[in-house]
Amino acid sequence: MTKQKKRSAKKVAQILERGTKILELRKNGASLRQISAILTKQAKDKGEPTRGYSYEQVRKDWLEIIQLCIDEQQDTVEEIRSLCSERLDKVMLHMFPLLRSGDSEEKARAANAIIRANREYAELYGAKRPLAVEVSNPDGTPLIPKNLSVTINSIYDDGGDPSAGNAADDTDSEASGDAPRSA
Repeated sequence: MTKQKKRSAKKVAQILERGTKILELRKNGASLRQISAILTKQAKDKGEPTRGYSYEQVRKDWLEIIQLCIDEQQDTVEEIRSLCSERLDKVMLHMFPLLRSGDSEEKARAANAIIRANREYAELYGAKRPLAVEVSNPDGTPLIPKNLSVTINSIYDDGGDPSAGNAADDTDSEASGDAPRSA
C-alpha cells in the first residue's frame, strides 16, 4: 500500500481549487506550459497577482491533484474492504454455530458457506495471488528446445515419438535443397 500524506483541510482546499482548473485544462489537451500561460493570463485579466502560475508551480499542483485523487481512491478501496470484511464476519458468526450443531444438511451448508467466506477473505486481503513460475534449465537459461521446428516435425513424422530422432527431417530437407530450420 502507498503511504498517504496527512494534509490539512486548508491545504486540500488549495489543492482542489488550483488543481481542478489544471485538471480541466489537461483533460482538454493543454500541456503544463500552456496551462501556466492560460492561468497567468486569467490572473492578469482579473487584476490578481500572477505569482504562483509558473510552469514549475503548475507542475507541482498537477502532481498534488493526481496524488490527492489516488489517496481518495485508496480511502474508498479501504472502506469497501472494511464493509466486505464486516459482511464476511457476520456470515462466519452465523455459520459456525450451525457447523457445530444441527443436522448433516445444515452442517454441509454451513461448511460450504464458511469455505466460500474464507476464499473471499483471501481475495479481499490479497492472500490468494497466483504464483509466478518460471521454467528454466539448471543454469538459469530459458527452457527452449534448440531446434523447435525440427522437434515438432519429428513428432509428426515419427508417429508421435519425439525421442525417435529427427533423421527423417535432415534427409527431407537435404533432398529438397532446403537448409535445416532452427529456432
